[in-house]
Amino acid sequence: MNSALELHDSTLSALSESDGEVTLALRPGYLHMSEGRPGVDSGTGWHFDLDLRFPSSSVEGRPSRLPLEIADSSLVVAGVTFENHVPFPVPIGAATLTLLLEGGERLVIRGSAIVSVPRREPQYVEEFAGGERG
Repeated sequence: MNSALELHDSTLSALSESDGEVTLALRPGYLHMSEGRPGVDSGTGWHFDLDLRFPSSSVEGRPSRLPLEIADSSLVVAGVTFENHVPFPVPIGAATLTLLLEGGERLVIRGSAIVSVPRREPQYVEEFAGGERG
């Protein structure tokens, strides 16, 4: 089974910084699972809580309030760009995450790596018939 984190159907609920590491809490995150291409081919949608941790990182922009829905996203990991759909588990490597949040706020995080930390088991939400989601 193939999985992808769909950032633009996820909610950014918290942002914290400690000892040079930035942590984003997605509560919930949205996960596609498919025998084919997640988010394109038929499969299922799931909610789950996870943290995205960025060691040795910097932050550009700060949300005025949280939680906020993620409207659009781009993640570059080790030179590979993912638009809204990110393979899960998240690839390992130096990372730059750009989020456009509801209301037009922009958040950019650059780190020496990206680490995904699931915080609860995925909960079934829906069947996905296939075709690009918006």
